[in-house]
Amino acid sequence: MGAVIASHYLATDWSMSFRVPGVIIAVSGVVILLFLPEYPSDVGCTTPKRPNGAVTNNMKCAPQNRDKEMIRSEGSPILSNPESQEKPAIGFVGALKIPGVLEFSFCLFFAKLVNYTFLYWLPGYIKYSSKY
Repeated sequence: MGAVIASHYLATDWSMSFRVPGVIIAVSGVVILLFLPEYPSDVGCTTPKRPNGAVTNNMKCAPQNRDKEMIRSEGSPILSNPESQEKPAIGFVGALKIPGVLEFSFCLFFAKLVNYTFLYWLPGYIKYSSKY
């Protein structure tokens, strides 16, 4: 969708091909920030822990028609926040120290650079340099 929206404005005002998708992304980000639950326990889900303390990928959710008061009255551990007992999130510098992250980031940057060059610049170049 971003490429279609951006290419719509290339013929009239090329700066709008950056502004309009940017506004759409910003609005989407605010909507997600406001409405996405912070923890699985906020929607009645919990991530079970293995005996060694690691979190598994299996999630168990409470039925959607039950409210939090009913779950709390049964003494269910669903409303407990397992994330509060874990280590803090890794920082930006810590993420860069992971082996392979920097190399992957550079490869992705240059791959996207080539991709967007062909996506946005090449159609205009072909239009002005040929009959197509």
